[in-house]
Amino acid sequence: MIGRSQKKEILDAEIPEPGVFLKVMNRLAWQNRITGHNYWLFKSIQTLIGQRKSLTVLDVGTGLGDIPKYLSDKFTKAGVEARITGVDTNKQVIDLAVQESSSPTVSFVCQRMEDLPGTFDVVIASQMIHHLDPEEAVAFFRAAYAKANIGVIVSDFSRSWLASVLVKLFMYVTF
Repeated sequence: MIGRSQKKEILDAEIPEPGVFLKVMNRLAWQNRITGHNYWLFKSIQTLIGQRKSLTVLDVGTGLGDIPKYLSDKFTKAGVEARITGVDTNKQVIDLAVQESSSPTVSFVCQRMEDLPGTFDVVIASQMIHHLDPEEAVAFFRAAYAKANIGVIVSDFSRSWLASVLVKLFMYVTF
């Protein structure tokens, strides 16, 4: 197994430069679309919920909110009433997500997942676990399973030198 890289990413910074931050977030949203990542999350949630016609989803580390908006559109077309909450501890992220959102079934909250009231049917974490150290990841999974009534879906990549090179190559080729 390849060792985990400890090198910080742009999004690991407390408050990245606004222009750089928005550019990176838009690239990640674009990457989610073109790789089919959003669709994979939708299909995974469908598998978990079966024939249910309503559900609540919590997207932890929501970024610009591209995944909640995508899921809202797909579930609406599928005849499922979905209430989706995007949560992030970075106010800059949440402010941008709110500006970009126009869906009445999607909301965004600047808060820690653990501090949100209630539970959700499904908790998802997309491309955010690799930002956590091992102890933080364990705490995340405990909190996510406590918040989820049906299940937790995590989609991420290994934070290693190989993953870093592949992501940089992908971004360079596509931009």
